[in-house]
Amino acid sequence: MRLFINNVNAPLGRLVCAQLRQVAKTEDDEEPPELPRVIGTIREEEVAEKPKAVQRVLSKSKPKILAKAVFECDAAVYCMTECDPWEVENVLNRAEAHDFDHAFTFILLTSAEGWTGAYEGRELSASSPEDFESRRAPEGASGLWRALEDKALALNTKPNVISYVVCHGVLYGRGELQEGFYGLFKDSWRGQRDSLCIFGSGDNCLPMIHILDLARIVKALFTRAAAVASGQEDPFKVNEVWQWQGRAKVRLQRKKERRAVKKRKPSKLPAGFWVPWLAGDKVTDAREVIRAVAEEILGIEEDTGIREVGMDMCPAWLSLNLKIRQSDMLKHPHFSWHCREGLVRKINDVAKEFCRARKLEPIRVLIYGEPQCGKSHFAKKISEHYNIPLVSLESARALQKSREGGKPDEADSAVMRRYGVDRAECKYRGWVLDGYPSNVKEARGMFFDEIPNEIEQPEDAKDEAEAPDNVDQPAAVPPRTKTVPARQRIPHSAIRFVTSIGAQEGSEHQSKAEDMCDVLLQDLGVETLALDVSSSVAGDPERELMRFEKLRMYIERNGRPFNFLASDAEVSKEVRQVLDRAAHALRQISEDEETKANLRRAEVARKEAVFDVERQSAIAEWREKVSILREKPLREYVLEYIIPDLTEGLAEMCKVDPDDPIEYIANYLEAKAAETTT
Repeated sequence: MRLFINNVNAPLGRLVCAQLRQVAKTEDDEEPPELPRVIGTIREEEVAEKPKAVQRVLSKSKPKILAKAVFECDAAVYCMTECDPWEVENVLNRAEAHDFDHAFTFILLTSAEGWTGAYEGRELSASSPEDFESRRAPEGASGLWRALEDKALALNTKPNVISYVVCHGVLYGRGELQEGFYGLFKDSWRGQRDSLCIFGSGDNCLPMIHILDLARIVKALFTRAAAVASGQEDPFKVNEVWQWQGRAKVRLQRKKERRAVKKRKPSKLPAGFWVPWLAGDKVTDAREVIRAVAEEILGIEEDTGIREVGMDMCPAWLSLNLKIRQSDMLKHPHFSWHCREGLVRKINDVAKEFCRARKLEPIRVLIYGEPQCGKSHFAKKISEHYNIPLVSLESARALQKSREGGKPDEADSAVMRRYGVDRAECKYRGWVLDGYPSNVKEARGMFFDEIPNEIEQPEDAKDEAEAPDNVDQPAAVPPRTKTVPARQRIPHSAIRFVTSIGAQEGSEHQSKAEDMCDVLLQDLGVETLALDVSSSVAGDPERELMRFEKLRMYIERNGRPFNFLASDAEVSKEVRQVLDRAAHALRQISEDEETKANLRRAEVARKEAVFDVERQSAIAEWREKVSILREKPLREYVLEYIIPDLTEGLAEMCKVDPDDPIEYIANYLEAKAAETTT
């Protein structure tokens, strides 16, 4: 048995391939059925590789050879939303002229957007010719879409061919499609409240179906076609429905539906009218979907309003307003639903699927240590780098006061759980605990839960419990509880800030480590990092970056999570840029200092040169004066420079009458010489 799946590496193609090759459970003595052989084409836009189950990949560049290979298979699956219309048109046009000598099943998956023209405030039915004929092409698509659906249904006139057209609702689940709810889930997970909006009033009925349920519909249709082709009983009879409890059979009231059809169009189903299949789960309003995702992942309150924008910004798939009636096969108990209740009622499971498919992991980091050592600064940096909430006792108390119902006398551990780490945004993204817990008692209240201790009662205790009421019963014993680790609150990483790390840790240091809950974290399997913060990094961006990188390497010791974060290469590039900027700044400072030193040396040299010029000029002037003096006769020199001062000195000496006239004259002449020089 061979199966063809177009664009097998697309999200829906991969799920259809997995479902068609899934083996049902058999008895021990029964041999499992043979797995079908899968061939297909791939979509170049998809990054994902083809599934390993695909044994052959066909090329789309040769349409004739491709169609021939498709017709040699037992079944073919095409999805209009994951391929170009010409791919379906090529196969359908060639199938009209092809004679099939074996049973062939063709399944075409289309969107419910083509039924928007048939909606008039009533429930749509696939078996209604009026509804089917009034459908239109989806917005942005040509009339070729509707023509291809009609061509696919017309293949039922050919011998050995069974053709189905499945009009499904908006797809969700398994990581969400890029053209679907991916943006809503991504923005909610990242905590971007401003990007949330409701288009219009949001009361339009939005038909939806889980992508896995659509793949199971394809499998059920193929199983049904194979049974009919082999002459076996149809496992999904359309003329009867089992109750979901599985106890009794109830005939399907098809007469009521046919009467309703006759009222709108007084004729029976026309010849050559083949019923398409409408696939959807619980009908939900668009407002309910957006609010359910925001409350579950983003953690907004029920009474929190979401901004409304105009319908002109609304995508076509989100503006659908359809209330479609499920095809009968989906009501059969043999059909195994994955998410029958719909996205709103199963939002918890759908959110987990999104996180698992997109490799989103909560990052839980505990930072504790001695006070005033920089814990809060690095806790904030970790919170900003990984986009996770920063939780502290002060913030939890503030949130408790802002919300109604907060008890001011609650214990710190209870407040940290309720208004801190147990919030919805912390559940999916994680948290950074800043400074709490700081001792063993707080850690036990934070990371452990008390649950009832269930112990089987012995037979004599059961007999005593069945004793008559008139017999005095002993006083009731309070239920026993046991303390178990709360796995959803245990941190992945614990960082302890210390101001010194000694080579030999004494008993006092070991006791302090126990108080700082190191031992308890080790018992819980948490590897603790002791970070020495003896030296401050304030005002030194390079050292601060290196310290943060040490913390980041410890948190990512098992690999960097995806979480819509920058990749390792991007982070490394950013770190290198920061280090390069720091090195460039140091080089610039060094160059500036060297330039200033050169300027100072040049100024000193300039001043020395000016001083040398002045000195040489003074020396030349002195030499000129000396030469002039030497040229004068001695008598003239004495009369001009010595006799006046000597005469004045003798006169002064006569007035003073000193004890030592010679010394007085000498001192007088020295003072006069100094005065003359000045």
